[in-house]
Amino acid sequence: MLISPETLHFIAEHINDDVHRLALKKAPAGVDLSFALDQIQGRQTARKKLPSWAALDGILYPRHLSMEQCSSEVTGRYKRDIVQRMLRRSSDSSCPQKGSIQRECCQNSSIPSTQGVTSMADLTGGLGGDFSCIAPCFSQAVYVERQQELCDLARHNFPLLGLSHAEVVCGDGVDFLQSSSVSFGLIFMDPARRDSHGGRTYGLSDCTPDVLPMIPTLLEKSRFILFKLSPMLDITQAVNSINAAAGHGVVSSIHVVSVDNECKELLVVLQSEGEDEPMLYCINLRSSLPLSDSTIVGGLQEQSGKGGSLFCCPWITGSAAAPVVTDALQPGQLLFEPNASIMKAGCFGPVAATYQLQAVSADSHLFIADGIHTGLPGRSFVIERVSSMNRKALRSFLEGVERSNVSVRHFPLSAEQLRKRLKLRDGGEYYLFATTTHDSRHVLLLCKKVESL
Repeated sequence: MLISPETLHFIAEHINDDVHRLALKKAPAGVDLSFALDQIQGRQTARKKLPSWAALDGILYPRHLSMEQCSSEVTGRYKRDIVQRMLRRSSDSSCPQKGSIQRECCQNSSIPSTQGVTSMADLTGGLGGDFSCIAPCFSQAVYVERQQELCDLARHNFPLLGLSHAEVVCGDGVDFLQSSSVSFGLIFMDPARRDSHGGRTYGLSDCTPDVLPMIPTLLEKSRFILFKLSPMLDITQAVNSINAAAGHGVVSSIHVVSVDNECKELLVVLQSEGEDEPMLYCINLRSSLPLSDSTIVGGLQEQSGKGGSLFCCPWITGSAAAPVVTDALQPGQLLFEPNASIMKAGCFGPVAATYQLQAVSADSHLFIADGIHTGLPGRSFVIERVSSMNRKALRSFLEGVERSNVSVRHFPLSAEQLRKRLKLRDGGEYYLFATTTHDSRHVLLLCKKVESL
């Protein structure tokens, strides 16, 4: 791509400046201002979402919408880990055929490159963030994208990213799939979740392309398929729709991915053989996770309790209910709040069984333990005081407390309404949880985070 020296100088000179202010200024002679602003804004966004891209001179960026829609590097690296585990499994003849992925996800070791499955295709290329993370796992990698601008950028950027083996195809992913005579080890798809008017869509069949009618062909052309879907989707409905489209069980694993406790992606892995027991993974990544050669999974295990966590269980047990606390809540008990991925997946029963927890009530999504646990997939607190909503009880309950972080779960008041009623300012070292017990009593729990004690 030809870029004038004046434009390159302008970009370098203003790389840290506010693009909105720059847009109000007159473009200097020889400067393509629109292109320069895209590069400045893209580089600034990449520092947060794609730091390894931002660290390279010469990478070019698209318009704002494509940057907004692209995956973060930390979630891309998790997809890479999923792919590496699949490849390792497919090439390891000594690995048990069923349930092996769960055992591998719990091993704190790097995963070697594998032989056997050697090619992949990304049928919804976009900016190429996910592709750049997954493609190094394969000796052949095809990037398919409909927009010419993104294809031009991909041809420019991929060699700089060490992806000289990547083939860029400008065209429709569905047409490419139907016309290709090649079989792949992996096909990756991230269907667009915006309609023709730019509005967000969440239904699986409302995305572009609609992946459901493509599933039989996908399974014919590839050993593994990895879908990146909206976190707003109902997981059970998505799994059932995919299996129904295939005519039999093809979902082998489901991954609910959060970053800094915000649910970002739902990943579904398909294979023609399917699984007798698909696995459910709930992962919470930290955006500050170091970008090293170790796997995301290994890194999370080393940083357990510091914001990142991984929990996995058989999909069939994910909806099991947790036992409910029947005794009165007491100061000194541990209160556990699951992270966003656990909340989305709803796998409260397996979490409770793994860590010997009891639910405050069936609908509270808060849990009690009698002692401190390490590695819990969420936030842990120690209960300092317990109270009803009785005015007299509240006076002693709130003595010396002027501010608190307030959360409500299965409670008739909103957090803001409760804060105003209790005359509390927001923030501070205390965390106040308001919820309803199994016997329909409203209860307030004043807590401190375990890490702050």
